[in-house]
Amino acid sequence: MSRDLHSNFTTELATNNIKPILAAKFEFATVTIRLWTGYGDITINSEIYKGIGTLGSLGNVEETAQTKAVSQDFILSGIPSKYIHLALIDNYSGRDATLFFGLLDESDAVISNVVTLFKGIIDVITVTESGETSTIRLRAESRLVQLERSIERRYTSQQQKLDFSGDLGLDLIEELIDRDIVWETPTS
Repeated sequence: MSRDLHSNFTTELATNNIKPILAAKFEFATVTIRLWTGYGDITINSEIYKGIGTLGSLGNVEETAQTKAVSQDFILSGIPSKYIHLALIDNYSGRDATLFFGLLDESDAVISNVVTLFKGIIDVITVTESGETSTIRLRAESRLVQLERSIERRYTSQQQKLDFSGDLGLDLIEELIDRDIVWETPTS
């Protein structure tokens, strides 16, 4: 899939010393977590990302020219067990997860205009504990997965009032069920 890359990005790609990075942003209900694949803190789009070094990995990053839902796995290992509560109690289902690809320049500063490789919604988080540390696997799905789900909504007055209590727009819908409507073309 072709992308429009910023000129700073393409200039850095042409150099002999390319320093690629990946960064992930998880927007939970109570906190937003920003991590990247190096050490220390970096700034991407005016937000601070914490380095996790070798504690993180990704499932295969799939990109397709077809219109289809894809998923992305984010794996965090070596997490102290006392921090697992976030994955277990926070409301994460349907929250945004974003994966960025970027480059560092010769002074280890992030080249502006990082590329968004994946943006989707968090589906499920699984935790595997092993003694003092744990592994968290977060699976996010593309928003296109919502197109594959059936809609449990009916166009009735009762359903409309559940969503919008004062709305009377569907009160007369039952009268239209068996009514013949004749359309006439205007004559000039």
